[in-house]
Amino acid sequence: MAQISNELREARELMVRLDEANAWVDLQSKDIPVGIVSWVGSQLVENGIEKVRKELGIHSANDPRWKKIMQAMKSGVRVDATALFMKWMGRHEKIAEHLYQISKEMLENNRPNANRIFGAVGLMSSLQERTVKMGKELGVFADPSQGPGQGGGGVTIVIQSNIPHPTKEEIVVHQSEQKERNANLLAKYKPKDVT
Repeated sequence: MAQISNELREARELMVRLDEANAWVDLQSKDIPVGIVSWVGSQLVENGIEKVRKELGIHSANDPRWKKIMQAMKSGVRVDATALFMKWMGRHEKIAEHLYQISKEMLENNRPNANRIFGAVGLMSSLQERTVKMGKELGVFADPSQGPGQGGGGVTIVIQSNIPHPTKEEIVVHQSEQKERNANLLAKYKPKDVT
């Protein structure tokens, strides 16, 4: 039997605790424990949605627990959706580049096989469409036609970050500490009068 990682064990234990407490009904997606959401986020790329879901003991995509977990993923709570999207996009790019090279070699070596070339072109196009669709679902892309302004432009990339910004008071304290540190350094290395 394959060894279970500590992260998966923690995610399963959290799922069991929430199930036993019957807490899923009132639980908001933003309040899902970080152990569950971070494990799901780290595993989706390598293992795919179905396997990840089953590892947590959820057998249906329509299960309210799974829907809340996916909502937490989409809203960017505790998970860097941009990083997850970049992994998926990188994988799609590698596959598309490989298909492009195969098609190019076939054409250059006068070995055209129409079915293979058309299949490769169709798959490359499908990968590009899926990449944009995944980006929209994860909230990495914002479609201007769905928001205010409704311009006719292309897709806007939205950078989401979970890094908290300092308060005005914290900035003032930091600046005063930095000013004092700089004054001490300047005093320490001040050139002595030459006689």
